[in-house]
Amino acid sequence: MKKSNEYAMEIADNLADKILLIENIVHDYYLDELLSNLKNLSSDEKEQVLEDLINNYLQKINDLNNKPELKTISDEVYDTSDYFKFSKDKPANEKVEKYGDIMEEADTIAFQLYSKIIGTNDRKISLPIKVEYIKEYCISPSIGNEKLEKTLVWLALDLSIIYNCLVKK
Repeated sequence: MKKSNEYAMEIADNLADKILLIENIVHDYYLDELLSNLKNLSSDEKEQVLEDLINNYLQKINDLNNKPELKTISDEVYDTSDYFKFSKDKPANEKVEKYGDIMEEADTIAFQLYSKIIGTNDRKISLPIKVEYIKEYCISPSIGNEKLEKTLVWLALDLSIIYNCLVKK
């Protein structure tokens, strides 16, 4: 029979292993680095790339057989998006102070689009959708024109996360 000290050492080793796993996780991914290939494009070209990216994820989500209610994945979506920031050059609190409205707006739009894909309350959306439609009818007027691109980037991120959460289900 094991002694209490052996049990304690075994637990301590298990905890150390788990802590090491957690410490090795990359905690911040920067969208400006992940999307660096957009840097040299014109505004219209960037918008087209973002439209293609958004529609790519919407179509992938639509094509899945398993599309559960949003509430079953929303926590996972929020938890995953916490690992992303817009830029490495900004202070830690920039995410909420400077971009909180953008992220909240994009989250809302992503969840609304997902709800329409699964037909919540018999509301459906036809794909593909135009970025102009999103800008005109989905993004709140409180989001200024200077923040539209970042809102679309965060929307694409949200849809990517939603898709990847669904694939695991």
